[in-house]
Amino acid sequence: MTDPLSRDTAAARRDGDRGSADLAALRQAVDAVLGAPDRAPTEVEVAALRAIGRARLMSLSGYAGERVEADAPWSLVREACAALAALDIVLTPRQQALREAACAERLRAADAEADGTSVAAESAALARERAELLAVLGQSRDPSMLDLLLEHRFVPGLADLPDWSGLLNGPARARLAADPEDPAASLLLSEDETRSEALRVFAEGDELSAVAAAHRMLSDPSGPPWDLLGLISAESSDRRLLAAATAIGGLGPGSLVLARRIIRRITAAPGPDRLDVLAALVTAVGRHSRQGRVQLAHTTARELERHGVRQAMHGSWARTFYESEIDDDVLTRLLERPDDDSLEEALGYMGAIDFLLTAGGRPEGLTLSADARRRLLSRLPYDAEEFGAPEDVLRRVLAVSYAGLRGASGFVEAVAGSPVAAATPVRYVHSGHGVLEVALSAHAITAVGWFGRLAAERQDQRALREAQTWLQHLDVVDGHPSLERARLVGLGILGVWRPLLLGLVPGDPVLHEAAANVVMDWLPTPYPTDTPTDHASVARWIGQRLTAGRVTDPEVREVLSTLVTALGQRLGSYVHDPMPTTPPTVSIPSMPDLGGPQ
Repeated sequence: MTDPLSRDTAAARRDGDRGSADLAALRQAVDAVLGAPDRAPTEVEVAALRAIGRARLMSLSGYAGERVEADAPWSLVREACAALAALDIVLTPRQQALREAACAERLRAADAEADGTSVAAESAALARERAELLAVLGQSRDPSMLDLLLEHRFVPGLADLPDWSGLLNGPARARLAADPEDPAASLLLSEDETRSEALRVFAEGDELSAVAAAHRMLSDPSGPPWDLLGLISAESSDRRLLAAATAIGGLGPGSLVLARRIIRRITAAPGPDRLDVLAALVTAVGRHSRQGRVQLAHTTARELERHGVRQAMHGSWARTFYESEIDDDVLTRLLERPDDDSLEEALGYMGAIDFLLTAGGRPEGLTLSADARRRLLSRLPYDAEEFGAPEDVLRRVLAVSYAGLRGASGFVEAVAGSPVAAATPVRYVHSGHGVLEVALSAHAITAVGWFGRLAAERQDQRALREAQTWLQHLDVVDGHPSLERARLVGLGILGVWRPLLLGLVPGDPVLHEAAANVVMDWLPTPYPTDTPTDHASVARWIGQRLTAGRVTDPEVREVLSTLVTALGQRLGSYVHDPMPTTPPTVSIPSMPDLGGPQ
């Protein structure tokens, strides 16, 4: 009998991997992890299973088989099955069933996470993961998996996957073999079913049969499913409306009238259960008109806010809103129009662009006529104690900041210095950080720095000094945490970067991102400052602090070390960042669940 270790070594050498000594050490390490009496953390076991597959450790294949078990997390089951596949070991029927059960459970959990997230990057990652999970389930021969796939067929973010027919057909064949009369499977697979039968099932059948009928019509090469739209109204079920939205996206502009009518009917009395439908319909409109999508997304968002639908800060609607960006030339045209509706529309668009929170991306500013500037300024309240609804005030601060509107600094300073605004919390949603609570005056405080910079770039050194002095002496120690962060970011935008880097604290990813943005994107300044703002000087200063061991918190040190590396790459030189001889032991507080603008 061949020695297992020799077999492992031969397999590894065929792949150009490691020699016998290294392989023996790897095998011993994997065996220690997976063979221990007490289970290791899941991520450690996943790494060990990955090593089995990549190094072809055939003698340890039993560990992979053992990890395909009931109630095991999907990440573990997935890696175990991948290891077995790499070793050319076929899953048993029981293992295959356990794999699919774990995959289905993870899909449901990922659905819930997608509905709950407000962060664009998380949403995109979950969409990719769910697509991968659906691809696994599409290979199933379990009849029950057809229902789960049909439930996801027209879900926003998943409806446009390229091979839905391929995903549905395998489970449909299994369903039809178990029940030759099943209506959904029959529609999906039968070559004899007519378009009229699909329409009948869409109108009269159960929910999942209606989904199957819609898929069949959308896949029909004989022509677009215009007749499907005649069966749809705002009172139709969500799954039927989601299917119709997908159809509208592929039909001509004539279908947009129906989409807009349904959106108006739903937003007359919206509820959280209709957010997926609204997201899908707005997306469908966007396939024909980008500007139409942006306009519809913003008007719908205002109605949702007016009706207090707070769930719109999460899930599919948040994703749809984030993707509804508007061009500066469109904004300028709206602002140049003499009517109030266009002005309010433009204010709404600009009020959803938040570069102030993290100094993320400097706006170019809008070139406006004197009349347009006067109309815009006329919409700004100046009463320091009665600004209006907090959300509206925040939007106006964001709007005039994005426009770079000269003359708006008085409004910004009034909000920034108002004790009432400092004590008024406001919740909003940010694409990079999700749902946040900030003091109403926080963005205005940062905007003081922004308008000071604009003045300095016009060679107005007096305005620069006034903004810098005001921010440096602003006392927010006992106020909302967002106030100090806003003060530091405002100074950073002015080019006063040291207080921002000295003010870094653990557990504040917003501040960490702002520090990186200020250093990399806003420095050096095009005007003289008290402290050098060139990247070489900043890199040396950070490097000296790290070398001297003045930065003791591991999380803050990591932020600064990453920044030094980025500066070195920008400068084309290496900035030394040695660790202290004896790193201090510091506990890291748990990261807060921070969540941007709607």
